[in-house]
Amino acid sequence: METITRNIPVLALRGLTAFPGQTVSFDAERDISIFALDNAMENDRRLLAVTQKDLSTAEPGEEDLYTIGTVCHILQIIKTSDTTVRVIAEGESRARLHRLWQKKPFLQAQAELLPEMAARHTARSEALIRRTYVLFGEYRELANGIGEDFAAAVLDCGDTGRLADLIAQNITLRHQDRQRVLEGLDLTIQPGRIYGLIGRNGAGKTTLLGILTGQNTKDSGQVTCDGEPVWENCRALEQICFSRELQPTLFSGPNNQKVRYYLKSAAIFYPNWDQEYADRLLNEFQLEPKKKISQLSKGQMSMVTILIALASRAPITILDEPAAGLDVVMRERFYQLLLEDFAQTGRTFLVSTHIIEEAASVFEQVIILDQGRILENSPTEELVEQFRYISGREDVVDQACAGLEVLSVQQMGRHKTAAVRGSDAQFRQARQADVDVSPMNLQNVFVALCGHGDAQ
Repeated sequence: METITRNIPVLALRGLTAFPGQTVSFDAERDISIFALDNAMENDRRLLAVTQKDLSTAEPGEEDLYTIGTVCHILQIIKTSDTTVRVIAEGESRARLHRLWQKKPFLQAQAELLPEMAARHTARSEALIRRTYVLFGEYRELANGIGEDFAAAVLDCGDTGRLADLIAQNITLRHQDRQRVLEGLDLTIQPGRIYGLIGRNGAGKTTLLGILTGQNTKDSGQVTCDGEPVWENCRALEQICFSRELQPTLFSGPNNQKVRYYLKSAAIFYPNWDQEYADRLLNEFQLEPKKKISQLSKGQMSMVTILIALASRAPITILDEPAAGLDVVMRERFYQLLLEDFAQTGRTFLVSTHIIEEAASVFEQVIILDQGRILENSPTEELVEQFRYISGREDVVDQACAGLEVLSVQQMGRHKTAAVRGSDAQFRQARQADVDVSPMNLQNVFVALCGHGDAQ
């Protein structure tokens, strides 16, 4: 699908999110907003409405805005005072802000228009819609001010995506939660990189990997490989190897399939299968080919999944928790083999793991998944460089954190430590105060973004 980009004025929304297909009304008074509106009216009456992360930021930059916004068509502008105008606009399409190349006199960006994907009508999607109707009815009874027109529009909507947008636009939600609905889940895997996929238990990692590889169905949207849909497409699936944890039992009882037959099946499925490499790894891992899967230890089952992933030579190779059950020596050997293979073939790897810091040096790019939403998809080093710990006396730390995104705070008496996100310039400014500014590793970053708990 052709990527469509355009230069467009940007209006930063505070505490408000615009959705495609919905009418939004808001007041504008900041100079950058007034000038953006003027520019839009002089051209095609369109601008990109993007919610800012911190409502108190007076002059937002690129780092202060969410990446996904909505291209809006201005319907009407009404002057309500000498400094304020009321804007009525209609959302047209989602868009991704690629580069904010102008900040004065108004924000202007290069934006990519994102096509709306038609929902697949399945039994599950129909059940979700019915459940949404029930919950909306309960909400309407508890909340005041739900108009008849809005209620009728909800009940008449049979598309899961449009229904989510409609409800999120019109009920009371935190702007962060509205932003999650707007963003949905959008992921692009670039060729020739090693990706790490991390997230807490239940974040949806295995489900996401199953959808990417056509093993799990989706209710809406699409998954493509080199422009071809993955679902029930043998040509596309031949390019992908999804190596996941083996199960010692099946529905009928123990998994009595022998290792050698398991590998023979893999050789048939993957057209680039490297039997010589498979035999070499079989010997190195000391795996007995005649042994049944049910007789393997957890570590040995992990070795089988790693062997298949590497010997498949698939251009896109996905491993779900490959290091589970491996001791520290074998984990180190796995990452070494992964890097050797990547150096030789340049193929794409996507690895999910809960052993974050151990694998951090291997991942060129990290994807952080939280509650089914992609929080980050960034080069590992670039991501980590955006985070710092600032610690010291409470009042001084508060002063040093001004303008920074504070993610978490720990306090003992008058001593305070804040995990923050910002730019190099902001960190240099913070160091001028009497505080300690120290780096964070990938695991620290993950905890700051997703909260405390076991990473899975």
